Amino acid sequence: PDGKWIVTGSGDKTVRIWDAETGKEIRKLEGHSSAVYSVVISPDGKRIVTGSDDKTARIWDAETGKEVRKLEGHSEAVYSVAISPDGKRIVTGSGDNTARIWDAETGKEIYKLEGH
Repeated sequence: PDGKWIVTGSGDKTVRIWDAETGKEIRKLEGHSSAVYSVVISPDGKRIVTGSDDKTARIWDAETGKEVRKLEGHSEAVYSVAISPDGKRIVTGSGDNTARIWDAETGKEIYKLEGH
């Protein structure tokens, strides 16, 4: 949110944090078992959420690069992730024709929206 970092996901199963000014890699996040299709930074800049072909979304600590939580429940790839403006909810969209809303703190699924 402060423009200092750029975060990317890749077919090599990693997420990378880059310095927006220099273009140098700051950190590599590893944990997904397949391509990473989507990434988003929380409004406060403390968390990164990723969606992957491995059917999961993951929450990462932006400062340390450590995985905080794995969101499981989709039966197909997670193509999109979003975080609510207050940072309390995560939304994932999947090839299984569902969108799911998760509690960002606990990782528990709150709603499953079908037919999407």
